Amino acid sequence: MQWALKDPEAACQWVQALPEDSTKLWAQKNVAKNWAQYDPDAAQRWIGSLPVEAKGQVEAFMKEPQKW
Repeated sequence: MQWALKDPEAACQWVQALPEDSTKLWAQKNVAKNWAQYDPDAAQRWIGSLPVEAKGQVEAFMKEPQKW
């Protein structure tokens, strides 16, 4: 999701247009994680705008340690 680093707003729009499934959730998590690396406030605002279920799952993902 390097796109989230270069143009996070466009990446967010693309993610939101995905069908509601595990791919969309995966993309939401990864956009948030990448965006938060350089603009955590903006990433947090976007996470706050997600539907309740997705928001909770993305917030939990953000708290997980990075697996490299």
